[in-house]
Amino acid sequence: MGHELSFCELRSKQVVNVIDGKVLGRIVDVVFSRQSARVLGFVVPGDTGFAFFKKKGDMFIPFEKICKIGVDVVLVELKPMHTMHEILEHNPPK
Repeated sequence: MGHELSFCELRSKQVVNVIDGKVLGRIVDVVFSRQSARVLGFVVPGDTGFAFFKKKGDMFIPFEKICKIGVDVVLVELKPMHTMHEILEHNPPK
């Protein structure tokens, strides 16, 4: 049972893009597929505002872009920066 992770543990970790080393912030939300009950990805806040105010600029990180969830950080590989709005617009949940 060593691979489970609660949302409380997850949101305490910094998210870092391995492409440019930029700290993207902490996870504020998890996006699930209603049909498959699978995790589609995580959301980190945009550059402005507080985490509890959803903004168009919130960044969606697709689950397949997560490289490693470590003790202190979540490493992701994002070439172009994706906003939640852009991802959902081009890839509506199934």
